[in-house]
Amino acid sequence: MIFLIGAAGGFGAVCRYWVDAGTKMAITTPTPFSTAVINMLGSFFLGFIAATQFDPAWSVVLGVGFCGGFTTFSTASVEVAILLRDKRRLYAVNYAVLMCVLSVLAAAVGAIIPAS
Repeated sequence: MIFLIGAAGGFGAVCRYWVDAGTKMAITTPTPFSTAVINMLGSFFLGFIAATQFDPAWSVVLGVGFCGGFTTFSTASVEVAILLRDKRRLYAVNYAVLMCVLSVLAAAVGAIIPAS
């Protein structure tokens, strides 16, 4: 079980790298947009997993492993801190608030889909 969680976490981290690189190539912005996309996608996946009747062991592998490796609260926190350090306070506040709100909404949508 621990091996599966670790493997899923590693795969989630690789997927995060791909989404980050792809988002940065597609969208050029001074705001760290790719981390927000990653966290919203991860929130959607975790909401879907939490609301789906998977075997509990697979829910742990996918939720703790894959989603844990894919999403990154620490990177988002550092990006907000850097925006604040660079005196881009409005961007920092908007980024932090929008990412949190949109991630919660994404999780809610993910949780609603299996029930419909």
